[in-house]
Amino acid sequence: RNDQFVKMRLLGKNVNLDGISLDSFDLYILENKEVITFDDIKISSKIININPLDSNKKAYISFNKKSDLYKVKGVFELNKPTNDIKEYLNYDFDYLKSTMNVEWTSAKELNNIQGRLSFLVKDLKLEQEISNSVLLKALGIFNLRSFFSTIAEIDLSDENRSNLNINRGEGSFVFMKDKARISDPLVIETNFAKMKWIGDIQKDRRNNLSDLDLFLEMRLTISDNLPWYAAFLGGFPAAAGGLVISSIFEDGITDISTLNYQVSGDINNPKLLRLE
Repeated sequence: RNDQFVKMRLLGKNVNLDGISLDSFDLYILENKEVITFDDIKISSKIININPLDSNKKAYISFNKKSDLYKVKGVFELNKPTNDIKEYLNYDFDYLKSTMNVEWTSAKELNNIQGRLSFLVKDLKLEQEISNSVLLKALGIFNLRSFFSTIAEIDLSDENRSNLNINRGEGSFVFMKDKARISDPLVIETNFAKMKWIGDIQKDRRNNLSDLDLFLEMRLTISDNLPWYAAFLGGFPAAAGGLVISSIFEDGITDISTLNYQVSGDINNPKLLRLE
């Protein structure tokens, strides 16, 4: 009913839910005609863990049906999630831990996002189109395919272009009224490069993340990119280039393998300027 009001507490121990074993859970479900909240959440298991940010606060997930407003607070951890969880989240990963105290409007656009968020993810596979992921689209700095197609110096294999995997990614954001700031360097490691971002993302008039003002440091993985180094140093054959680089240029390999960029433009169309 329109005036329906729910106030319910759920507690359980050693519960199996569709193949997910939960050691314990404790949460409230609160609902009225406008807002539904999963409040004071505590879940402990090998796969899912949800806890408050500290001992005197609560973890919660809240949704305002009238204004399409979302609020999330707490420490959320997923370790080797099941295929059902991956399909529901539309992400394929082995581990994720996120500390969140954020709110935003619209599930489709993440409009007017504010608060703090930090995360650590391992073995994230980006086989699906980037546009299918609301979060990755909103935080367009994760659109690595767009970056790599822009950087002419790097010739990725077809496999890397179609199946871009993040071995490890971590960072922290502060979302303010007019912009988002990378408060701790955003570090992403793939099988061919390690990237570090710092800087700000401005919001547009509709309070969506928009204009990039970032610095990107990218260190290529030497073992996977010897042909590129060979071409960079003068175009010798790939095999010979590998030998030359590993023997003659060993002292300067760090400088050769590190590229720096100024990143500007719109979040959906990043522009990179190579810095000498």
